[in-house]
Amino acid sequence: MERCWASVLGDCKGPLSDEHIITGGLFEDPMLKVSGFDWCNGAVREIPRDRLVRRILCKGHNGRLGEIDRTAIRAARVFDEWLRTENARREVSTTPRRWSIARFEIDGRQLERWLLKTMINATYDKNSMIGPTAVEVGKPTEELVRIAYGLDSFADRRGLYILAAQGYTANNTDRISLTPWGHDEFVNGMAINFRGFILMMCLISRGMDIQQALDMPLKAMDPEQKVDRMQLNPMRHPQAFISRQGKYVSSKITFKW
Repeated sequence: MERCWASVLGDCKGPLSDEHIITGGLFEDPMLKVSGFDWCNGAVREIPRDRLVRRILCKGHNGRLGEIDRTAIRAARVFDEWLRTENARREVSTTPRRWSIARFEIDGRQLERWLLKTMINATYDKNSMIGPTAVEVGKPTEELVRIAYGLDSFADRRGLYILAAQGYTANNTDRISLTPWGHDEFVNGMAINFRGFILMMCLISRGMDIQQALDMPLKAMDPEQKVDRMQLNPMRHPQAFISRQGKYVSSKITFKW
């Protein structure tokens, strides 16, 4: 089925179906305020959550992505619970104290696949080349499709990065923003503001560093520029986030790869 972005796998089933550009289960409110899409015409528009969809996957391929949608929802809940834990502990004690370490886990590989499929959802059939090795405007390569479906994985420095800085405090919200980045007609990656963290999908084989053209993603994370951007560290496949209160470890989010 030509209009299904996973048709290169050769096993399309059923008609085109509604695929949420961003997983609908990440939003509690049935009405969403959206901007940045071409149909928004530069304005903020309010639409039902169930209408933030595109018919870009056949029914069969759409259904096979359910597992990574569930991973993204679980990751959002982990970030929510982590922040609630940290805030509650700060309220209980005004001075640092030793806590029993709160431990959380996120499936990093599945989250990486979700980030890639979300990037493809947003850029498919548009006027950009998806990644520096793209051969056709608006279409993902077979390699990217296979990675999104868990059939292959990135073998170089491409993949999931998280922008972090010591002392940065996440502003947890269910607001999600998508910011593609690249040069000329090539989209080389996308930043997603996810529960106050900046998740980066990088499609450059050598990986990314802070010298990349990331002004828009950085402004999304830190609009008042309170964080020294030279201290930002793009972490590929992070092993863990460790949160301290004073000198004591309070909580730890481990990423499973």
